[in-house]
Amino acid sequence: MTTLPKTFLESAIAVLCVIFTCCGCSDKGNFTPAATDIDSSRVITARGVGEYLIGISTLEEILGTDSSEMRKRFADQGLNFEFDRGKELTGVTVSSRDYALENGISVGNTAEDVRDNLGEPLDTKIELRPKQIRLDALAYDDYMFLLDQTDNVIAIRIGR
Repeated sequence: MTTLPKTFLESAIAVLCVIFTCCGCSDKGNFTPAATDIDSSRVITARGVGEYLIGISTLEEILGTDSSEMRKRFADQGLNFEFDRGKELTGVTVSSRDYALENGISVGNTAEDVRDNLGEPLDTKIELRPKQIRLDALAYDDYMFLLDQTDNVIAIRIGR
């Protein structure tokens, strides 16, 4: 089982709030078009999402000030950011189907779609500490796909 760093806990809780209010919104088997059809600012890569780059972008560049209003603005767009000591971007959790990997995988795809495109995952469960919450997920070297009870992707996390 993959254990996520403590910095992931706050973002995961925020994403879970979005997920639980959105659980029924994904359509099984509704595959997203290839990312070439998606604006480059909405492409998810191992390095980041659009212009938001892991290890390069900073809290100040992205949010300006770390306020609940700014975080909510991005959360409403399906982006939750994690920062190291409030400065450097260390992770992004995407909960909107408006963003996709270069191969077209996005929120709303099935676990089968992910496996067909990325192969077998390193792990299929994640544990959020210290709450000991276990979630179904597909964990790869660069991506973590959180799944709902029907095996649909409800969030994609990248980062360290």
